[in-house]
Amino acid sequence: MSSLFAARRRRNGIAMFLSVAATLFGVGWLALILGVLLWEGLSGLSLAVFTEMTPPPGAAGGLLNPIMGSLILTVLAVAIGTPIGILAGTYMAEYGRYSPLTSVVRFINDILLSAPSIVIGLFVYEIVVAPMGHFSGLAGAVALAILVIPVVVRTTEDMLLLVPNPLREAAAALGLPRAVVIRHVCYRAAQSGMVTGVLLAVARITGETAPLLFTALNNQFWSLDLKRADGEPAGRHLPIRAEPLQGVAATRLDRRADRNLHGARAQYCRSHACCIEKTVMNVASSTVPPSRMPRSTPPHWRRRSRSSGSISTTDTPRP
Repeated sequence: MSSLFAARRRRNGIAMFLSVAATLFGVGWLALILGVLLWEGLSGLSLAVFTEMTPPPGAAGGLLNPIMGSLILTVLAVAIGTPIGILAGTYMAEYGRYSPLTSVVRFINDILLSAPSIVIGLFVYEIVVAPMGHFSGLAGAVALAILVIPVVVRTTEDMLLLVPNPLREAAAALGLPRAVVIRHVCYRAAQSGMVTGVLLAVARITGETAPLLFTALNNQFWSLDLKRADGEPAGRHLPIRAEPLQGVAATRLDRRADRNLHGARAQYCRSHACCIEKTVMNVASSTVPPSRMPRSTPPHWRRRSRSSGSISTTDTPRP
């Protein structure tokens, strides 16, 4: 019996040692990454980071405009998406709990919860950016608001379903209308969970980059305008800058400039070749004697008239 107990203790010790070793291995790398991040990041923090604009490459500056752009987009997205999500979740939990429409809305909401954010960006690009003709901070806020809505809807519905029905019945027994019961009883009981849902939505949209590439894009300068400035051509003014888009948007602008330069070069080469062709045709038609001209000329043959000196095109053979 003692030998069996010793064998079990030995196996338990080995399993415990391996579990602790694996835990320390994983947590150790996370601690190392966090330590390096704090060490390098805190040493680079200064007042200029929060008070100066984004500098050109190789120059000193700060991150004031991307920080402000991220805050503006986040606040607008939460302001747009939170009321819609709370109202939809309230209907699903209170008014239409057993309605077929609730099942459909819940199914679509679950799909939006797992939808890639870049798909949301493309959708907003088609319905907002393309009709407007340019990128804008408003389009970016709409894209982020669509990401906020399903998170708030789901958490609001779940928290309201956890409220005990006797609370609703007691409030109704006092003669309170259903809307008053929901506002003063159900919302108060589910307040902490609903606030947690909003914070989860904020955490999701704070680091989003893909939907902003198709909606807000970038701006190298300070601007609080959510639409393009007056007098700027469509597509050139990029009204707002978000923190994750610094390098990506600059690369896209450089590629656009390269495409414009190559297009201008190609147009110049085509026009130059056309001028050379016209010159060669003029010289050839003026130097070849009429007797040496072929008896049947193709439709596209050009000859110079001896009287007027102009170029004419004929479809009939020359006699």
